[in-house]
Amino acid sequence: MLIRLVDNIENCAVRARDLTRGLLSFGKPTVKQKELIKSNLLIVELSKVVNQTFPKEILLNAAPRKS
Repeated sequence: MLIRLVDNIENCAVRARDLTRGLLSFGKPTVKQKELIKSNLLIVELSKVVNQTFPKEILLNAAPRKS
């Protein structure tokens, strides 16, 4: 349980860092680089956030496909 909580805190910190970078760079014109994302990992992380944020009556079941 404690490890899950620490993982959640770490993930929230990373999202906050990325959001802050995005907000700070919004006013500065910079060259944007495209990068590939791992959609399965994104879906898993988003489902964790939704399940931990919303009431238990709201259930999100998102299982990524095996590739």
